Amino acid sequence: MTRRHHGALAALTLSLILLAVTMLSCLPAERRATPPRPPAEATTTKAVHHQRPNIILITTDDQNPDELRWMPRTRRELAGHGLVFTRALSPDPLCCPARAEIITGQLGQNNGVSSNLGLHGGFAALRQKQNTLAVWLRRVGYRTALVGKYLNGYHGQGGRQHGWTRWNPSVGDIYSYTHTEFYRDGSPRTVHRNVTPVVAHFAQQYVRDLSATGKPFFIWASFLPPHQRRTHPGGAELPPLPTRRHRHVLEHVRAPFLSKPTFGTTQGLQPEPWRTQPSVSSTAMQALFTRRIQSLQDVDAAVARLIATLRHVHQLRHTYVFFASDNGVLLGEHRLRGKDVLFQEALRVPLVVRVPGAHRGRSSRLPVTLADLAPTILALAGATPGRRQDGRSFAGVLHGRRVPWRDTQLIQTGRHASPGDRAAWALRGVWTTRYTYFRRVADGTSFLYDRRVDPFEATDVALDPRYHRTLAALRHRTDVLVHCAGASCNRRFGPVPPPRPR
Repeated sequence: MTRRHHGALAALTLSLILLAVTMLSCLPAERRATPPRPPAEATTTKAVHHQRPNIILITTDDQNPDELRWMPRTRRELAGHGLVFTRALSPDPLCCPARAEIITGQLGQNNGVSSNLGLHGGFAALRQKQNTLAVWLRRVGYRTALVGKYLNGYHGQGGRQHGWTRWNPSVGDIYSYTHTEFYRDGSPRTVHRNVTPVVAHFAQQYVRDLSATGKPFFIWASFLPPHQRRTHPGGAELPPLPTRRHRHVLEHVRAPFLSKPTFGTTQGLQPEPWRTQPSVSSTAMQALFTRRIQSLQDVDAAVARLIATLRHVHQLRHTYVFFASDNGVLLGEHRLRGKDVLFQEALRVPLVVRVPGAHRGRSSRLPVTLADLAPTILALAGATPGRRQDGRSFAGVLHGRRVPWRDTQLIQTGRHASPGDRAAWALRGVWTTRYTYFRRVADGTSFLYDRRVDPFEATDVALDPRYHRTLAALRHRTDVLVHCAGASCNRRFGPVPPPRPR
């Protein structure tokens, strides 16, 4: 072959190589070849030898979605490598009912928990206490651990709950932020430090211990912030307590809810009980907000340390990390403070999932709920539930697939019923992409908000004749869903009749 031919062949070869590199660089990130495993992970004796992923659930207490804005490490480590659900809901926005949904995959009418206290509330009301998420994961080989707040009313009675390899709920002075007693696998001890770093410490230890077994693990790290503080059971509620490190940060951040048209007013509300609410102080609410986001700095640091621990033991690439709150909270909107009502501030929660192998963040408007967490975790783990699931898995969504979804979600709040009182519910209704509808169970009074034209739910249109057909359709959906169980909780009803034009 002549020198000329050799030169042409070399040029052609170089052109083909450059073309291949260019085509590869133009592929979407999810279609590119997976980069080789780092040598340290490939050679470590602690590397995972199983196919089932690890799963960590991190929960906060009473956090609103927009407060993620002041958690930069959580957004970077979780949202930056996974999916943010911008319309996530807590269908029964109160601590114990929400947590019961997480561990059962069922709504309150089926798991028995509709409130924190009373005949239908708290740990005592949970049906089939030993038939929950941890048990189902253990059946397929998972090691499991819980640290932090469990269900309201659980103070260690009955000992370790079934399915948990490491069982360490807070059982005394749960809301004090200091002097909290932990169960510690049957050897209770009171820890005289801020509770947030304590929960973080145990969660990191469980990552190290359980990863050393070579088995897949599930860990629930249940943090208290930004829930308000109580120094003793039944005591007055105080602002949350951040650690000293974060006690003076973010002091000049203005609370975003102060600008809402619903803040401090009952305009547009009818009838009782909201018109009789006392006035709220913008100064007091600003101070409370500051303490809330300061206490969340401690959780933000804990999330970063937990991710660092996963990376250190070479498990990060094998682990899904879920971050959620049990419910949102009103901070003066509609002149209300707290949750356990069906306005969107109580219903909407942050929900973020870090997905193994994801190198960029995405968002989803799918209205997933806390009742969908258990089915999703089970789907990722390849496990089978021991109860009929009212929620459904969104595991496919985590990997970019379209998943058919219900168009109407049951929402409800319970009553602190006394013995002999069979009424478990105070408010029940439905949430759609456009409407919030609920009615008071005691007398049937309806409330309807059209969020397309009224995004702050400032005007109740239940008595507006233009919404007659809309109201009737949402009442019907409520009548159907209050009795739902399993697949019937996920049915699609079709479009809601819109209001008549003016």
